[in-house]
Amino acid sequence: MGYDASRRRTFSRSKGHNLSQWSTVLITLAVSVFCWAFAYNYSVGFPPKTQNGATPLWIYLCSLPGNKYYSYIVGAFILVCNSLLLQRFNYHTVIIRQSTKLPFLMFVLLCSANLVFIPFTASSVALLLFIPAVFQIFKSEQSITTGDAFNAAFYIGLGSLLWAPLLLYIPFFWYGMYKFKMLNVKSFAATLVGLLTILLFVLAWCVWKHDLAALSVPAATLTTLSTSPFSEMGSDSQFINLISIFAMMIVAFIYTRFQEYESSLRTSQTLSYLLQFAIFTFALIFLYGKRHFGDFLYFFYMPAAMIFAYLFSDRRGMFAFLVYYLFVAFIFMLAFRQIWLM
Repeated sequence: MGYDASRRRTFSRSKGHNLSQWSTVLITLAVSVFCWAFAYNYSVGFPPKTQNGATPLWIYLCSLPGNKYYSYIVGAFILVCNSLLLQRFNYHTVIIRQSTKLPFLMFVLLCSANLVFIPFTASSVALLLFIPAVFQIFKSEQSITTGDAFNAAFYIGLGSLLWAPLLLYIPFFWYGMYKFKMLNVKSFAATLVGLLTILLFVLAWCVWKHDLAALSVPAATLTTLSTSPFSEMGSDSQFINLISIFAMMIVAFIYTRFQEYESSLRTSQTLSYLLQFAIFTFALIFLYGKRHFGDFLYFFYMPAAMIFAYLFSDRRGMFAFLVYYLFVAFIFMLAFRQIWLM
């Protein structure tokens, strides 16, 4: 009887619509390409602009003469690289055990539907360095070498030269090492050395240039908190986007917790860490507000994409099919609202 029940479950899971099919990929990418095409046609985000608190390196990069066509090509390349890194993140964490393209698709969809990220921002470039740093926690299930800990902190420090608030994730990085039992005196010291290495390079540059802006501007950015009401920290579209994605992510996480019998302890811990990462980022949005709302929102999409990908992975049947496309339609409507208000 147990064998027959197992066969019935296997058969039922093999039937119906599979969200990893190419039809899902093409439709999701079509929505993303539409958003990029609209942004390109109306030059959304070009030329790139700097804001108060931008690092000297980012200001310099934005001041370089650029071509609209190549700027959007570079932006699309950065988005694809970040999405592929998240796909690789799934490989290291083994959250989703079967072959799937959903981590890639979820991140591309979420970022493309928010036009403020097109073609690229300081946070999108910084994420290219942050995701490899997080890899160091998950690439081994038992320990982290001092070399990996140094590299992770070095990547975060390097990314902070483009977007200073990236340094705020260092404590949460240490918490992740502690959560997965990788934090010890050697690994902690190695992360400090990695950060100090970047600091010494920046200090040497400041001394050579006789200009402390590369140190003073990031320091001022990190110590200047927001005094605006939460609802006024970003545009209406950004605020609706944040609240709706956060609410859906909470619902998705709660649902997956009721399915714990299908996942390992390691997977449950990783999903919990991702949710805590999202909550931590949500808190940073509240603290730093207007100047960095969009940048923190970009980082917020990283755990959201992974949790949504886990929710839809290996879900078959008409119900899962409809829920996924309702989700895609909702994200598209959020993008369309931004387009309408432009």
